[in-house]
Amino acid sequence: MMSLALALAACAPVATNPPALPGSSRDHAELQAIKVADQEDRKPGPNIDWSKVGQRDRDRLKRVRELVATGELRTAVDFFNAALVCQHGPDLADIRLAHALATISATIDATATSANWLSAASWDRLLMRMGKPQWYGTQFTRAKTADARWELYAIDETAVTDEERKRLGVPTLAEARQRAEKLNQK
Repeated sequence: MMSLALALAACAPVATNPPALPGSSRDHAELQAIKVADQEDRKPGPNIDWSKVGQRDRDRLKRVRELVATGELRTAVDFFNAALVCQHGPDLADIRLAHALATISATIDATATSANWLSAASWDRLLMRMGKPQWYGTQFTRAKTADARWELYAIDETAVTDEERKRLGVPTLAEARQRAEKLNQK
């Protein structure tokens, strides 16, 4: 019940204003910059120092939680940006918050395929962190073998259909499996 109250409270500032289009001047500039920095840290490359990225992630997450707590999120883009940063948090509570924020973003703007995708991906990550099979097929792990191949994390293939995946902007299971193979070719 407390989660529902928090979600509704988080939506309260939005109720009086129509949702903004992506890139609107009503989007929170600091939150946008935080999201951009988060994504820059994850650009593919051979020299990512994850210990440094981890500290920056913790700093960004702390600031995002402050913005959420003070009611600074107003637009679908704000909720998406905050969710994306929380998705990279180390704790189950961070992933739960990411899922709630992504769901709010997708509710504000149902046409935002990135928010719909993040809602599915955060749900999968939440299930994965709880040791349960994912539903949508967005999470990959490295095998604990000598070759450390990428593989699709365990999936409950009966939970959702490929049509539901497509509706949320998520690849089909066949496409997700192909992605794992491509990751192993690099």
